[in-house]
Amino acid sequence: MLNKQKVKEFFLNPWVVTVGGGIILLGVPGIWDLIQKKEFLTTLKTVISFMWKLIIGFLNLQLRLWWILVAIAVGVLVLWIIVKIKDRENEPEFLKYTEDRFIQWKWSWTWELGYNKKWHVDNLMAHCPQCDTRMQHDTYEIHFRCPRCGFDSHDVLQNSNAVEAVIHDNLRRAEKKEAAQHK
Repeated sequence: MLNKQKVKEFFLNPWVVTVGGGIILLGVPGIWDLIQKKEFLTTLKTVISFMWKLIIGFLNLQLRLWWILVAIAVGVLVLWIIVKIKDRENEPEFLKYTEDRFIQWKWSWTWELGYNKKWHVDNLMAHCPQCDTRMQHDTYEIHFRCPRCGFDSHDVLQNSNAVEAVIHDNLRRAEKKEAAQHK
């Protein structure tokens, strides 16, 4: 009885593939010519002749400069799209964490990759506890005011530095928890 692994190894052997490919390349057209009662390898000669004419026709093609420029532009565009898709696939999971509640206020933010190749919180904004509109604040983040409903707060505890520290702490805790679950 034949071992499947040995048969697989035999057919994946480079010598078998090379010699077998040559036999198929000559054998199939040769058998076809015998069936059609033609001279041996006439079909192969026809295929080779067609390929040669195709190559010569391509080499004799008169190209326009704008064709080349459009082809280069399309190639660059396709490569740019591929790079963007790959970048999105490689983004860390924590980038989906963009809002949370801290001290009974909703906060939202975006993530930005800094020049030092480290992610940091950006556009951190408090939301109105009454209508969920982004709040406006003074320079020192002591006075918050809602532009929609007029909600007003002088909550010193609600500043972006403290909230950003809690965001990073939440991520650290989530990583610890996930690491503990995988052990």
